[in-house]
Amino acid sequence: MGFFILRALITTHLSKLEFRPRFRFYTPLSVASVSEKLLSESKETRSSNLIRHTIRKEFLKHFPNPERISKRQKGSPYDDIVAWFSEHSMDLDNDADDSTYRKELSAVTPLIDFIQDYMPDLEANQIPLMAEFVLHALAEYSLISKKSYHGRVNFNDMLGSMFS
Repeated sequence: MGFFILRALITTHLSKLEFRPRFRFYTPLSVASVSEKLLSESKETRSSNLIRHTIRKEFLKHFPNPERISKRQKGSPYDDIVAWFSEHSMDLDNDADDSTYRKELSAVTPLIDFIQDYMPDLEANQIPLMAEFVLHALAEYSLISKKSYHGRVNFNDMLGSMFS
């Protein structure tokens, strides 16, 4: 699995986001959050699972749980984002310059609206980082599809990606 590059280092408090281009995403984890089963897996699989686990865990600190909402309510705050991806796809180039990166992410208007609704105090330069983070999290919750290839990450409709 290719590792994605976000444009920042995230500390445990998202209020302290710093915009630093081209660093790998990480969040400090407590030793207790790493399960015993990870010890027997390969190094790559362990790191991949650790990243996936961290994305899901950090996402739930700031946004509603997609698994619980979809079961309880008819409408979900994620519906507009998922609907956007049913008609579009997005390729994020890991080596894209900052203006291209921001432009591509801001094209997903339901995503930007979602972030502004749930994190109104987020500074404008932090929105692209959070937008990419939300996309990775939605892929982890199987609401959209994510494929990594040749230094790019493709986000797509989950159902459409099953048939292609």
